[in-house]
Amino acid sequence: MTDPAEISAVVAAARSIPPENFEGFAGVWPGEISTALVDAVYSGGRDSNPQVDEFREQHPDVRDDLRALVELGDTPLLELLGTNRTVQGRRPKAEAIIEVAGKLVDAGIVHAADIADVRTAQLRDLYVPVEGLGKTTFEYFCLNLGRTGRKADRLLTAFLSDALNRKVSRAETHDLVTAAYGLLSADPEHRYGETAEDFENGLRRMSLEILKQPY
Repeated sequence: MTDPAEISAVVAAARSIPPENFEGFAGVWPGEISTALVDAVYSGGRDSNPQVDEFREQHPDVRDDLRALVELGDTPLLELLGTNRTVQGRRPKAEAIIEVAGKLVDAGIVHAADIADVRTAQLRDLYVPVEGLGKTTFEYFCLNLGRTGRKADRLLTAFLSDALNRKVSRAETHDLVTAAYGLLSADPEHRYGETAEDFENGLRRMSLEILKQPY
């Protein structure tokens, strides 16, 4: 059973969020499909990766162009981001990135805007079968582009962990968020999104703003 005191703490944290945060979530890397892909595979859900920032600076024309990323090839990625291997350890992450980028391009997905009318299941079928990738990095790829749905991710757990001053697991996230939204949606001055998904996206936006603040 979810602790009522913790639900109250999440509610209090949510009340401090500006209303405009609940009007939509564009993603961690909105409008930058190549950056979203590179970050998902190399960062693996970590809060930040300076090498991804360097990739963006060195290759501005590639940020939102998967065809340009494929043409760039894996060598610059290996030189900049390192020879890190996939979880299975059978190939460098750079190779997997270029392969899945090619599959997306072949399916007509070149820019971030191209995924607007593509079902998540279709994206998953293109992404997950690539050797060395999988469901976890696919979820981060979608998150980076603002395609969330109602599921736990690093931004939601980061917000809750900050609000509760302890590490919150993915398993706890749904119940905490649902309970908090239930209380807030009964507020006479309700401004926390029309749906629970809108509410979650508002928390994500706030979490992203916190994570990007300099220490």
